[in-house]
Amino acid sequence: MPEAGGIYRSIKLAAQLFGKPLEALAPEELHRVTCVATRQQEIEVLILETPEAASVMLPAASIDASLMEIRRRYADEGADPGNTGSGQRDAPGSLDRRQPDGNPPSLRRR
Repeated sequence: MPEAGGIYRSIKLAAQLFGKPLEALAPEELHRVTCVATRQQEIEVLILETPEAASVMLPAASIDASLMEIRRRYADEGADPGNTGSGQRDAPGSLDRRQPDGNPPSLRRR
């Protein structure tokens, strides 16, 4: 089974490649999904480590709009994937991926 951080990617790939849920894959299908997911993750890391990616910032309004869209999409199921229980985002402001310590970029609140 894939790592917790890559589970979404693996679920999506299982549906795209084989048209079935991750837990229904045969061992060779699961191996293929794992290989593709690993390669996608490697490519993503390479892209996020570029100088151009280091200056990307997401405005709070963009994040809010995306969360609203997700909430609307899943409202019928009673699920709120963006809800942390507080009714608000963790912190106001933009997401900033730049890290002065030289570590690989990651999304963090600014």
